[in-house]
Amino acid sequence: MEAKEFWHKLESIRLNLGMTQEYLCKKAYVSLQSTRNRIYKGRFPTIEETLRLLKVLGLSVEQFFGVEEEQLDSILKNDVMVIPVMDQAFSAGKGQFIPDDEEVKEYISVPGELARYGKNLAACRVKGDSMEPTLFDGDTIICDKNGYDGDGVYIITYQSSGFVKRLQFTNDKVQIISDNPRYKTMTESTQSDDFTVVGKVRYVLHKM
Repeated sequence: MEAKEFWHKLESIRLNLGMTQEYLCKKAYVSLQSTRNRIYKGRFPTIEETLRLLKVLGLSVEQFFGVEEEQLDSILKNDVMVIPVMDQAFSAGKGQFIPDDEEVKEYISVPGELARYGKNLAACRVKGDSMEPTLFDGDTIICDKNGYDGDGVYIITYQSSGFVKRLQFTNDKVQIISDNPRYKTMTESTQSDDFTVVGKVRYVLHKM
């Protein structure tokens, strides 16, 4: 979570509660002018100020950030970032049905260095064994939603199902590859309406 997102979320909650900035800052013992400067410049408050602001709003660190309080320092220093986990498994096998609307299942913290891939990151689960030994059933993968970015492992939709596969493009064809040799490689036209690249897998959390 970046500072601008933090303030946007906090301000939205404040407005829903019918609080003014003046009231919130007064109750949290935080300078109103400093708060307005931080909102304008996109800077986080201190840990102590953050805790006091959340307390006035009736929220815990876990409720607001989706992490334990011990991780707050890392978030405010941008050592970690918080991203949504989508309630959708992607198949390393025979395909998973893609619902019309993606729902956020929970939030997890990941290394802040992943921010270099953009803000449009999300996590989802792997289902199946076709990508072993690279990915295993139950792993959590972090992917962007920026489309194709060179050969690699991607989240794709193929024939209305969701997959996680290795892609290799050659001219007007794409090879949809399973790292597990027991599964055959599929070939599809890059112009096919049945094939869409969602985004590239940037990080993996292996299930223990």
